[in-house]
Amino acid sequence: MTIRQLCDAASRFSDGTAGNLLLHEIGGPGALTAFTRRLGDTITRMDRIEPAITEATPGDPRDTTSPRAFGMDYRKVVLGNVLAAVPREWTVAIKTGTGDYGILNDIAVVWPAKSAPPLLISIMSSKSTKDAAYDQALIADGAAYVMDTLG
Repeated sequence: MTIRQLCDAASRFSDGTAGNLLLHEIGGPGALTAFTRRLGDTITRMDRIEPAITEATPGDPRDTTSPRAFGMDYRKVVLGNVLAAVPREWTVAIKTGTGDYGILNDIAVVWPAKSAPPLLISIMSSKSTKDAAYDQALIADGAAYVMDTLG
């Protein structure tokens, strides 16, 4: 597959194999962590590849981030000039993720209807038991709270 096809599969279908192949192309988990450090992020780290990264054992620092750190990285990449080679006409809007311990994450760029600057929303959730169910209502409630707060 081409890099373009891998990007499409990784983002549109959450294809872990495609993500692993892309990660390999940039130098592996350590290279991604190094990239986040260059962005000024001292929190985010990637240590493993799919499917091990979905393990998400509470207290395990591997493959972790925070909503703030991830949101700031995303803002710099999507709304800033970090990926200057990406054509301006491309639209990058949302990415979700899941894992063990009920991990359910969502990050999105939202363009308000009144031509205001875009907003970035990053919501992450987890539970204390490994086989816990995902709580999509929690993510929806969090997003609704953000939108209500913004008015």
